Amino acid sequence: MNEYNSDAKVPCPLCGVYIFKERMVRHLTRCKNGGAGTELWKSGIMKECPFNSTHIVKTAELEAHVHACESASQAVAYYSKDGKSVYELFRELRHKDPPRCNANSVESDNSSSSSMGEEEWGSGDAEPYNPHKAKENQAILWKHRSTSHGKSARRQERAKNNEKYNEALSIEQQGPGLHRASSSATQLSAVRPLRKETVEVAKRRHEVEEVQSRIYGDLNAATTALTLAAGRGRGRGRGVAVTPPPGFGPRPGDEAVETFRIGRGTFRVESGLVRRM
Repeated sequence: MNEYNSDAKVPCPLCGVYIFKERMVRHLTRCKNGGAGTELWKSGIMKECPFNSTHIVKTAELEAHVHACESASQAVAYYSKDGKSVYELFRELRHKDPPRCNANSVESDNSSSSSMGEEEWGSGDAEPYNPHKAKENQAILWKHRSTSHGKSARRQERAKNNEKYNEALSIEQQGPGLHRASSSATQLSAVRPLRKETVEVAKRRHEVEEVQSRIYGDLNAATTALTLAAGRGRGRGRGVAVTPPPGFGPRPGDEAVETFRIGRGTFRVESGLVRRM
């Protein structure tokens, strides 16, 4: 049975709860942001040691803590050199005059650079800028999905990136015009041709629709003509001199009377006249 080790846990400086040392940084992050020690931390009563984030003391005791802090002594020993502490080095650097530039050296540098530029531009030996050559050795940075999207999403993203790369390579090799023509040709060739049965069915359907539209158009025209000539039903029993619509009149050599309905009215054709019954 494992024995309880009291030294493994230390109290939190904000809420007083005992926490393992290796978990103290995570606990303090939560405790300061919405935890039990939020009010104490935001009020400014407690401050954090600049050398160790797990050392949180009162604001009035912070200076004394820094002088006695073990992490502070380690940092001073690390940055000190030649027997001088980091504070002494800082004082020396602070009291030193800042580096000043020499005007003569700056003028000589400017004159040399300007003369070199004039020689390069004036001689005409410099090569013109070539964007393709400039990008030959540049690394291609692809935008990948994170690991949380799963293997299938990352596989699809890699396939898209490869397709983009191949397309850019073909554009560079063939040129924009040839690449566009070849891509459109592949798209047209990929379309599946229609079967003969499908074409015949479409033709028959088109013919039937044309016949129906012609019949309905003639019937609507006949209805309008009868309504205008008969005065909206006032010509009951009287002959109306209206030419019957196509398909409703007497056929040649046939003396039979044909009867038909338009809307709510019933009409018959007798010797070239349409009468309402």
